[in-house]
Amino acid sequence: MDIDANTLNQIAFSLAEHYQCVYYADIETGHYIVFADNIPQQDGKSEFPLEGEDFFADALKNGALFLHPDDMELMTAAYQKDTMLEKLAKNHSYSVSFRALIAGEVIHMRHVVTMCRDKKHVVFCLENVEAEFREKEEQLKKLASAKLQARTDELTGVKNSTAFKEFVDQLDARIAAKDRNLGFAVVMCDINDLKQTNDTRGHNSGDAEIREASRLICGTFQHSPVFRVGGDEFVVVLTGHDYAQRDVLMSVFHDVSNDNRRSGTGPVVAAGMAEFGYGDSKFSDVYQRADRLMYENKKATKGID
Repeated sequence: MDIDANTLNQIAFSLAEHYQCVYYADIETGHYIVFADNIPQQDGKSEFPLEGEDFFADALKNGALFLHPDDMELMTAAYQKDTMLEKLAKNHSYSVSFRALIAGEVIHMRHVVTMCRDKKHVVFCLENVEAEFREKEEQLKKLASAKLQARTDELTGVKNSTAFKEFVDQLDARIAAKDRNLGFAVVMCDINDLKQTNDTRGHNSGDAEIREASRLICGTFQHSPVFRVGGDEFVVVLTGHDYAQRDVLMSVFHDVSNDNRRSGTGPVVAAGMAEFGYGDSKFSDVYQRADRLMYENKKATKGID
């Protein structure tokens, strides 16, 4: 079917309504035509040429006027003729995403490149994808928020048992790989008399005590992940600064808890600490030692609840 020039023009400009502009370029000669209704004007003239004799050279020259500086290297490589033809030989069409800098505002763009059926011409469509980018960014934020909520204890705001399992899996992988830089200690914490508080003063009081205990634990071990793994049980994995100061921090923690027990003005939390050593083949080896030491500490202060 033969199509006259006017019809082709209408088709091209209709496409350009979706895209910022559409380029039709001759691969061999470099001659090109631009179809666009929204190219910036100055003194009644287009700021960019609507026709030219060397698409690849002009694309780089014009791109320098609006490309984000951090994406110049990317687009300089993308606009190389040999690079385009190599990609088009593998795929009939491909796209390159980049950032434009227009009037000081960053706009996300996409350049879609398609080989024509005659294999002699290429169509370049420049698309504004800022709205698409913002939508994806918002979706990623919502997904990250959902993942965070799924791994956060609702009552205290610390990490929950799901996050704890994932953390343990990561540590076990490092232990299995014999990571020589791996050093950590496990602190097991258990709130004394929580059941009695719930039974005599109600669960609201019990929840308040859990939150106070969480603040005490987080306030002592400020540089380590804290997990609530049960109703009155917390696990802290000491790393970095806290690991280096583990003995001092444990002493401070016991002193505060004992002061609270004597004065009756704060949470009483039994705690036990165990360090990862050469005889440990998995996280649970350290965890179980810390758990036993926590119960010994509980017996020494008040007896098992």
